[in-house]
Amino acid sequence: MGFIRPSPQPVEPTVFLRLPLRERVRILSTHWVDDGFGTPRVLHIVYIVKMLGLYFGVGIWIASATSGIEFTDIGSWYHNIVVYQKLAVWLMLLEVIGLGGAFGPLCGHFRPMIGNIRYWIRPGTIRMAPWGSRVPLTGGDERTWFDVALFVGVLAGLVYPLAASAEPVPSAFLPAGTGTQELIAPHCFLPVLVLMPLMGLRDKVVFLAGRSEQYLPIMLFSALMGSIGSTADFIDLVVVFKIVICVVWIGAGVSKFGAHFKNVVPPMVSNSPAMPGRALKRLHYRDAPDDLHPSRVAWFMAHAGGIAVEIVVPVTLLLTTSAPVALIGALCMLAFHIFITSTFPLAVPLEWNVFFGFITIVLWVGFDPGTYSVWNFSQPLLLVPVLALLMFGPVLGNLRPDLVSFLPSMRQYAGNWASSVWAVKPGVEERLNELPGVENQIDQLQRMIPTPAPGPTARASPTRPSVRSPTRHSPHGSRQRHACSRPTGWLAARWSRSAGSTRRDGAPPSRPRAPEP
Repeated sequence: MGFIRPSPQPVEPTVFLRLPLRERVRILSTHWVDDGFGTPRVLHIVYIVKMLGLYFGVGIWIASATSGIEFTDIGSWYHNIVVYQKLAVWLMLLEVIGLGGAFGPLCGHFRPMIGNIRYWIRPGTIRMAPWGSRVPLTGGDERTWFDVALFVGVLAGLVYPLAASAEPVPSAFLPAGTGTQELIAPHCFLPVLVLMPLMGLRDKVVFLAGRSEQYLPIMLFSALMGSIGSTADFIDLVVVFKIVICVVWIGAGVSKFGAHFKNVVPPMVSNSPAMPGRALKRLHYRDAPDDLHPSRVAWFMAHAGGIAVEIVVPVTLLLTTSAPVALIGALCMLAFHIFITSTFPLAVPLEWNVFFGFITIVLWVGFDPGTYSVWNFSQPLLLVPVLALLMFGPVLGNLRPDLVSFLPSMRQYAGNWASSVWAVKPGVEERLNELPGVENQIDQLQRMIPTPAPGPTARASPTRPSVRSPTRHSPHGSRQRHACSRPTGWLAARWSRSAGSTRRDGAPPSRPRAPEP
């Protein structure tokens, strides 16, 4: 692939449209091995600017404008716990707006590259109540003005702690060797802690898009434990922050147990623009392009590089009191998140990896593990409700996956991925263009690279309607992907009309189905 142009097409679209379905899938799959999504390099630059500029750069600037850290003093970023709070709130706000993991072509948004807020600020769009038949006043599937007001309240509830000036922690309440510390006032978190769960009862997609299962606990503990009255109080708060991040790591690692995860690594590596040469990509397949089963290298990367790192290292970090061990462990997790980010996976929250990589250094290098350790927690019995709260979603979600999404269940790689397939009668999809200021996904791609009209063998019959996603009017763009058996960028643009597309409601998409000839 080039800097401006996508990777070259292996088959002319006019020829491809007339091929049988299985042959089209074979072409797409083998093309992915060497070229991944196939997008031009400039797109990766856009994502890098968004990650390091919009999220991290602006986030640090906001933290410096509302606290005592210096924007130009990099060292100050790592030694003040308020940076942890500010970056978490800022990232949740970006995710809810649609500028996080749901942004851009890697999540099926082409022109415009943002969804989320464009749907959720508009009454009449679709919403999904998780327990509409069980919880009063939450049933229905149409967004009302009340839902819009609730969504605006969520945005305001996130802006409030972000814009609030941090309050200094009295030096008398800080352990020896700890520099100046500040915290967001506990009451600043109350609006979002009330409004986001209410929003989630009315529309689970907004709740999941904001990654509430990860960021709300940070805000909840900041509200409950943020009133510092002794040295032990501050140590306890930092230790709980460490526990939160470790639970997320370990939960993700546990979800990778089994034979399924080794199948994730090869296509992820194939999509990496940083991977030198095609030979290294093909090492992860048994015998590409003839046999695309994962190789032993892929197995090692999945289970040693994935599961072991996300379980063994976090447990070590949580229990160690040694600064050198903590430094090594923190650098391992930083490298882990840098690797994931470098592959630019589809619909993955890249900013989350930036946040976790940076905060790992803050929590284990910026704060002495000999002081800020679980062994120094002032009230050990208090760890029981802390862990119970953090484990409630994963335990319930694994016992009752019908009630809890895969995100709060910490089953990111172990199934329970809610999805939806929309069967649209021919001619109905075009009516979505009548809505002001929106455009469906297929037409976004057509406007970028016009596709020849599909031949008779590629059209759906009246009894077998094409499967497409009502991208524009549906609110599920928060986690929407363009899925064409994982097509490359140019394939997505040229072949979407023949192969169809699917979408999802806060989870990875179901396997797309193209109309058979």
